Amino acid sequence: MTRIAAMLGAVVLAGCASLRPQSAVWHRGVVEPESKRLIAFWVPREHEDKPVTIDKDYGMLIVWDEYVQRFYLFSNPAKTYFVTGNFNQFLSELDQLPADITLDWVDTCTVPRFWKMPQDARKRLTAVLERGNRKNTRESEQPHITCYCESDGIKLLGAEPNAALYGARPRR
Repeated sequence: MTRIAAMLGAVVLAGCASLRPQSAVWHRGVVEPESKRLIAFWVPREHEDKPVTIDKDYGMLIVWDEYVQRFYLFSNPAKTYFVTGNFNQFLSELDQLPADITLDWVDTCTVPRFWKMPQDARKRLTAVLERGNRKNTRESEQPHITCYCESDGIKLLGAEPNAALYGARPRR
């Protein structure tokens, strides 16, 4: 009887283990051949798309507008990226990055990609950054801002590896 109870206990524990949240999936990133840096997004130009790369070891891109909520983290050392539509999951992954780093917060000119981000979400983001003594380039004297005024929008990485890109305005 004890042996049966132990076996049942092991089965129950094994079942519980599968209910635990799985760690987030980081996808293999797209690397710009010359600089060997991860590409965060592309700016469509008339003859070719201009890649925008992550210049630091780690980076982030927040897209929060009236239609889309997408949150990206990038790791140049691992050549991987993480993307989610869930802000809490983004903060959890951000909190697991090394402490005392500067994140390359990439963005676009004129209107930030995160222009609809609520104030409470900004406070939560700041709290996670400060907890790990993480800095970001957006708050520096040289923010990583890319002009896309002469383009047809931007192209973002998909949520799955090799997924179609989205985010560009339709060509005229």
